[in-house]
Amino acid sequence: MDKKKNQPKRKATQRSPRNSELDNFRKRKRRGRSATNISLLLAIVLVFVFVTVYMISGLGAMFTTPAIATTLPGFGTVTRPPVYRGVIVRDETVYTAGRNGVLEFRANHLERVRMGQFVAVIQDARYAAEITADIHELDRRILEMQARRGEISAFSADVARMNNQLHATVNTYLPRISGDNFGELFSMADNTRRTLNLRNQMLLSEQRGSVRDMAAEREQAEYRLSHNLMSISPNRGGILSHFIDGLEDSLTVADMRTLTPEQTRQTVDHTTIQRLREVSYGDEIFKVVNSNTWFVALYLPIEQVLDWQLNDLRRVYIEQQNGSFRELDTYVHYINHGETTTFVILRVTRFLTDFMDMRGVNVRLSNAARESMQIPTSATTTRGAVRIPIEFVNRIDSNDPSIIMASVGDAPDRTIPLNIFRRTGEFVYVLNEAVNFSIGDIILNPDDRERTYMIHEIVTLRGVFVLNFGFADFVVLNLDDEVDARGGYIVLDVMENRGITPSSRIILDPTGLRDGQRLEVFNN
Repeated sequence: MDKKKNQPKRKATQRSPRNSELDNFRKRKRRGRSATNISLLLAIVLVFVFVTVYMISGLGAMFTTPAIATTLPGFGTVTRPPVYRGVIVRDETVYTAGRNGVLEFRANHLERVRMGQFVAVIQDARYAAEITADIHELDRRILEMQARRGEISAFSADVARMNNQLHATVNTYLPRISGDNFGELFSMADNTRRTLNLRNQMLLSEQRGSVRDMAAEREQAEYRLSHNLMSISPNRGGILSHFIDGLEDSLTVADMRTLTPEQTRQTVDHTTIQRLREVSYGDEIFKVVNSNTWFVALYLPIEQVLDWQLNDLRRVYIEQQNGSFRELDTYVHYINHGETTTFVILRVTRFLTDFMDMRGVNVRLSNAARESMQIPTSATTTRGAVRIPIEFVNRIDSNDPSIIMASVGDAPDRTIPLNIFRRTGEFVYVLNEAVNFSIGDIILNPDDRERTYMIHEIVTLRGVFVLNFGFADFVVLNLDDEVDARGGYIVLDVMENRGITPSSRIILDPTGLRDGQRLEVFNN
């Protein structure tokens, strides 16, 4: 212990200012690292908590949110274009009998006749029958005597020419007679009868030789018969038809714009219409079509004619009596959009006589076989839509088109953004559920507010909702056929429904959906 006490004490080491600053820096650095580690740990914990909560909420939604059932369209079926029923309307005048008697035509069916031309005669049946029987008996006796007579007839060369003409008439008409084409059959009969009458008239009227007395007697009988005839001539020229279908008074050019769907689907079997022989006073006996322009009136699905305008040239296909479809260039004479269908009257200026013996017709808007698809009927729904002229849409080609709605009273005009789901040549279509238009609303032209457009109709369009990245998009359907009652499917033309692809997920139950609605989708 004495040694320790005797040892000299060490002096305390004094640190320099430089070393003190270094120590302080190291202490701050250690504290900074600790703070960083704590912040990182807190961030990890927060992310973990967020992910955990999201997963729990997602699992909860999975068990509480109903599943959205979807289906894919069925592709690959090749079908013919749809057929729509229409009715032919013509400018035609019906003529009636002025007396009782037997009707005889002096002009052929489908022959062009002039105003004032004698086209038919009516004679008293009983009196005419007596005289006609006398004439027939005289004819028989004269022809027998002509065959036995020794002298040469002055009409021998003419008779031979008439016989050759009869042969040519038969050869000409036989290839035209097929199926139910009775018009050509009656034309052949009329031509043959007139040629025979003319030939026999030559022989029967010869006033020479051994037949002189009987020919004079026959001439007197024909005089008495001619005074028993009532001649009928049209007061307007046109195409003569020997057949009346009973719809001439109800299907007129003047009233055709008021035709109902039922009237445009009327069916008339012209093969059952007989040409009249015995007529009574007031009976309709024939008609004359006064104009080469005729019309086809029909109701079409509104989706098929959204871009049709007045006087548009439209090529359609109309079924003929032999079952084939004939291509016709027609013009839109009248168009009126309804809620689900559009009433259209097509104007035709050619081939009148080819369809003279028809009233109800089948019409196709195209005539080519094409690929089709089918979707369940339960997936379809309807939505109201408003048609707006393109010139009344502001910034039509931008991502935010809009319209200017006229105000009511002193309120300022409103600018309303549009969600355009369809655009044609002159119009855009907007679902009414997004804007809630009303009939009578006024839209102002963005460049000239003095020009206005009034909403005058809200059309109903049929479509489906397609699931697109979690959103329900309404897609309008261009319908082809009616519902298949056996399978509950609707057939669609692939080329006319480009909004639906093989990968489109069609929502099976569209109840309560809105266009652009965000969906929580599970179990798809």
